[in-house]
Amino acid sequence: MIKVILEDAAGNEISMLRLEHGRTLLNRDPKKFSLLSRLSAASYDVFASTDMNELYKELTTLGNDSLEPNEKLELHNVLKLVEACRNNYGSTLTFTPFE
Repeated sequence: MIKVILEDAAGNEISMLRLEHGRTLLNRDPKKFSLLSRLSAASYDVFASTDMNELYKELTTLGNDSLEPNEKLELHNVLKLVEACRNNYGSTLTFTPFE
């Protein structure tokens, strides 16, 4: 499981998702997925609102792969958080395997 946490510029949690199939985001080719390839099953990975255009593009590309319906739904929900982060300057999106 991977949690995705949207926080405002002050570090307050705005929204959080638990991805049961989040491992589909891991171990991506760094040439094709420069941001997603940074995700780790052993650490926090934090992206700034300024990273959201690239992250959105990579997640959309990932969505074109053959994913299970539940994986596609989770990806769709992550894209919503990416859009919210992109529209909230100074916010961050954190991916973590930790509770």
